[in-house]
Amino acid sequence: MRWFGKSWGAPVCEPETVSETPVGTPCGGCESLIKAGDYGVILPFAGAATDPSELSYHHGCFMRMLGLKDTTLEPEKVHILHEGLPLCRFTQDVPADWPQGHKWVSKTEPGANCQACLIERLVAL
Repeated sequence: MRWFGKSWGAPVCEPETVSETPVGTPCGGCESLIKAGDYGVILPFAGAATDPSELSYHHGCFMRMLGLKDTTLEPEKVHILHEGLPLCRFTQDVPADWPQGHKWVSKTEPGANCQACLIERLVAL
């Protein structure tokens, strides 16, 4: 087993077993593509001859697969989206390219919990 992204303090997170984040490969759990900033594990896989020899998993997907709750992830951060970007400007990427755990609502919807976005919305009033 190898790991990628930020360390979550588990014994597997030894410097000699770290790998580059497999950006663009599908997660073996949720099947969404792994993005820069994601973290998780890479496991050997023995399938058909045409199958990959390894599967990458987001940390949370791997923990769910094991029947465990992922306690290392911060709660989802819900930003306010304005003209395609978050009000807090934490990124210039479109929402589809945001790191795992970041969601959005429009200016008129409830549910935002990003403090910087909420302050920007108030300042704009």
